[in-house]
Amino acid sequence: MIAPGSSPVDHNEGIMATMRSFSINKYEDGLLTINLSPPIAIGGVDVVFRVLKRYSGESGLIVKSCGSGFGSGQSGISIIDSGQGMFQVYIASRDTSGLDTGTYVYGCSRTSSGQEALLVGGPFNVLDSAGP
Repeated sequence: MIAPGSSPVDHNEGIMATMRSFSINKYEDGLLTINLSPPIAIGGVDVVFRVLKRYSGESGLIVKSCGSGFGSGQSGISIIDSGQGMFQVYIASRDTSGLDTGTYVYGCSRTSSGQEALLVGGPFNVLDSAGP
């Protein structure tokens, strides 16, 4: 999904991914609000958010998705404004409970007609907290 040194451009649609960093406390719920800049329409496509141990990782440690037409948070993603590329990703305490504190990577992509385009990605920091 996310390969170091690879171009984040989907040549079919001219989408350029942006890099942003997120931090969340372990054992705590969090809500990531993502505003794509420049605005990229995400209506009528599938949106997937993945947290991986490292770039070019295969399996997601945290995976949230939103199928076309289902943007009300059913699978952890809520669409705020599909035309402007605004959405929220809900990270539950159980999502981070099995992770060690440290830096991971995340990527959020959209899929349309089988073509996947990385929209945004970067470091995903799991911070120490008081714990259970």
